[in-house]
Amino acid sequence: MFRILPTCLAILCLFAFAPTAQCAEPRVLKAGTDAEIAKALADAKAGDTVIVADGTYVELLTIKTSGKPGQPIIIKAANPRKSLFARKGMAARIDGSFLRIEGLGFDSQYGDCTCVRAAGKSISFVDCEIRRAGTADGKSSGDGLQFFDSADCLVEKCFIHHCLGSTGGERTDSHGIRLTQCHDMTVRGCQIDLVSGDCLQVDPNRKEWDNVLIEGCKLTGGKVAANDPYAHPRYAVGACPGENAIDTKCPTKAKTRPRITVRDCAVFGFRGTIGNAAAFNIKEDCEAVIDRCTIYDCEIGLRLRGPARVRVTNCVLFDNDTHCRYEDNIPLLDIAHCTFGRATGKGRGVFQEQRPSPDLRVLGCLFLAEKPKQAKAASNKSAEATAFVDVAKGDYRLMAALPLANNGPASTNTEVKVDRAGVARPPDKAPDVGAYQFRPR
Repeated sequence: MFRILPTCLAILCLFAFAPTAQCAEPRVLKAGTDAEIAKALADAKAGDTVIVADGTYVELLTIKTSGKPGQPIIIKAANPRKSLFARKGMAARIDGSFLRIEGLGFDSQYGDCTCVRAAGKSISFVDCEIRRAGTADGKSSGDGLQFFDSADCLVEKCFIHHCLGSTGGERTDSHGIRLTQCHDMTVRGCQIDLVSGDCLQVDPNRKEWDNVLIEGCKLTGGKVAANDPYAHPRYAVGACPGENAIDTKCPTKAKTRPRITVRDCAVFGFRGTIGNAAAFNIKEDCEAVIDRCTIYDCEIGLRLRGPARVRVTNCVLFDNDTHCRYEDNIPLLDIAHCTFGRATGKGRGVFQEQRPSPDLRVLGCLFLAEKPKQAKAASNKSAEATAFVDVAKGDYRLMAALPLANNGPASTNTEVKVDRAGVARPPDKAPDVGAYQFRPR
């Protein structure tokens, strides 16, 4: 009897634990109707993947479940952007954490609402399309993608467009991405186009936020095209509805000064809708780094307003009415290794000062034609159009080396260790002035 007991216990343990281990394995759940999607999401556990078949779904995508760290629940299109949630109203509402939404499309048909609303931790939107947020003369409008009280979230390789609003025939704000009371948020490799507000606004409610990174993105207010498949009744062909690419709003008394970094982005097409339309409208008490960006075809490229503290490095600005306007005694404005190209002649040229900055630093910058008074430091230089590859086409790479007088970059900012193209600047000899290191072609 005593000899058999251990064996019996082992067999009982095997039967007791085997089903649990099997259930813990990640599953793939397939769904091809609104009802099947709802059931799959209700059944999904950490690590599971829900595959959504090609087609158009008319019910609100509602996610109220959560994965775990390292085991997100994945909701994925069978084929990228061929699974579309389209309805006149909000297309998706996410209230959960550790989720990955991949390859889905969302269309709110200007239904007087936000298209996708999310709240939680570690939510990723990857390769999604979000369109037609806002309203056609509705009462509330809305944004493309709204995050509320969220952290450690990622928006990557997404296309967010046609976020347009009007009330009583007048333009109203509809932002591409809105961040409210969020921290540690990343927007990477996205295109945000044709908005009647800002491509990204943080934080319209002036709640606590911090550590926002936007990199590798194309941000434009856009221009309404002829035969637009998503035409809005209040925006005529040729209209440029956007206000800003990035707009910051901060709490009056924050525990820490919020930080935002915009890196390696192309930013253009902000002019005409509002007075002083600008690619960047950095204001209130935040810290901003704008690095390796190309900023063009705007009324104002950089509108920088105290009490913000701003660092601009490795940027190229051209074909703006005014390249940089600084206001309200901005306490720190640090501009290093930037190239300022042609201005349109319709604005104030390179700089417009609306109350001086007590700490304005312009170092190692290169200017087409004459240097402005703000660039009196010896490390700044001017050059004729022949110094650049093709000014007419906006190509401000150097035709030949234009080295500084001293070894190493003109600034101690860590960002200037590389140039606009990501090429390392030499630390032990004179690097080139402006945004680009010369590279023989």
